[in-house]
Amino acid sequence: MRRNSVFALLVLFSLALFALAQSPLCLAQEEDEVHAPVVSGIVTPSTGTAGSDFLFTATYRDADNDTALYVRVVIEGQAYDMIEVNPDDRNYTDGKEYSFRIKMIEGPSAFYFTASDGDHTAHSPVRTLNAEGSGLLSGRHMDLIIWGSLIVPFLLLFLIVALLQVRGMRKSLDALAGKKDDGEEKRTNGEGVGGEERTGEEGEGVGGEKEGDHHV
Repeated sequence: MRRNSVFALLVLFSLALFALAQSPLCLAQEEDEVHAPVVSGIVTPSTGTAGSDFLFTATYRDADNDTALYVRVVIEGQAYDMIEVNPDDRNYTDGKEYSFRIKMIEGPSAFYFTASDGDHTAHSPVRTLNAEGSGLLSGRHMDLIIWGSLIVPFLLLFLIVALLQVRGMRKSLDALAGKKDDGEEKRTNGEGVGGEERTGEEGEGVGGEKEGDHHV
């Protein structure tokens, strides 16, 4: 009787363990044992000039040898899909390389790599790449040149119109000044003629007086 009770307890304990193993909590713990992928990468050259090619290379690793759903490089918030360096490589446990080539603009650019195996997503640390200017005709200098080429014609047109207006105003002032000079000259000539007439009259008066004296 006693042995039967012990046997019954062992059976019940085994059933309890089996039920616990099938519970959602245990199944979730088993799912968590699936390994997430790991992604890392580099950029070459590490420093360069704006407008030149920069090669981004990522290494995707998955301990479960799961194929990558995607591998991307994110530059200044813009994601770019990377391509397989060796399409025949199917071993993801030791790392599979992906690459992406792009021409960078002048200045610093933040970037990082990201990948997914369909279940988990991995990210690399954020880094900064600085593309230096290659002279007057690159990067921000080129933007200034473009804006200058658009603004300069309007400035020249404005100057031409302003000069024409100034020249027109000068001609108008010269015309007014000429009319004023003509009026003054006429006025001066009129006063001269009147003076001559008065002088002639005075001369005649003096002559008359002299003749009168002679008669006396």
